[in-house]
Amino acid sequence: MEQIRFFPAVLRPGKYFGRYRESEEKNGYWWRMLVLLCVSGLINALVYYASFDSQKNLPFVKNARLSGTDQEVVTYLLSIAGGIWGIMLPVLIIAGVSFAFYPFFKDIGMKGLFFIFSILYTIVLLNELIELPFQLAAGEGNAASPAGLGFIGTALFKDGFFARLFDFINVLYLWGFAAVYSALKQYSFKKKQYILSVTALLFVLWALMVSLLEAVKAGQLF
Repeated sequence: MEQIRFFPAVLRPGKYFGRYRESEEKNGYWWRMLVLLCVSGLINALVYYASFDSQKNLPFVKNARLSGTDQEVVTYLLSIAGGIWGIMLPVLIIAGVSFAFYPFFKDIGMKGLFFIFSILYTIVLLNELIELPFQLAAGEGNAASPAGLGFIGTALFKDGFFARLFDFINVLYLWGFAAVYSALKQYSFKKKQYILSVTALLFVLWALMVSLLEAVKAGQLF
C-alpha cells in the first residue's frame, strides 16, 4: 500500500509516480482529491465575489437597476455559484485532459491518466493561488498571473488572443509540462521522444484553443 502525496509528487514526479505505478492500493488519494476540490471552490468563490464590481457596468446589470441590498445578495449568490463551479471545474478539466491523452496512451488507460492528471492539477491550483491576490485587488477574474508573461501580453494587446497566449509562457505551466512528461514516462511503455512530442503538441493545442476562446470573448473574431 502506497501513501499518495500530491505536492511531493509534483515536485519529484519521476520518483513518486514510479512508486505509485507499482502500488495497487493508493491510500489517501480520495481525501486529498476532496481537499483539492474544496480549495478550488473557495478560490473560485472569492474571485466571483471580487469580480462583481467589474460587472456592474455591463448593460444587463445596469438595466436591472439593483439596489444596494439587491447587489449584496447577488454578490453572495454569485460567490456560491462560483464556489460550486470551482468544485466541478477541476473534475471536468482532469477528465477532458485524460480523454485528450487517451488515444496516444492507451497503455496507461483512462483510470491511470485520470490519476496522473488529478495529482498534477495541484500545479494549476498553485497558479490560481498566486493569481488570487492580484484578482482580488483588480476586482476581476482574469488578472494576469505574476508567474508568467501575461502582464506583458495584457499591456501590449489589452485583451484577446495574444494577451492570453502570453499568459501561457508561465513558470508553473512549464513546470507542469515537465511534470506531465516525467509522469507519463513512468507509466507508459512508449519511447521518450514519442511522449515528449505528444505532450508538447497537446500543450500547444490547448494554449491555442484557450487563446482563441479569449479572442471570441473580446470580439476579435466575430
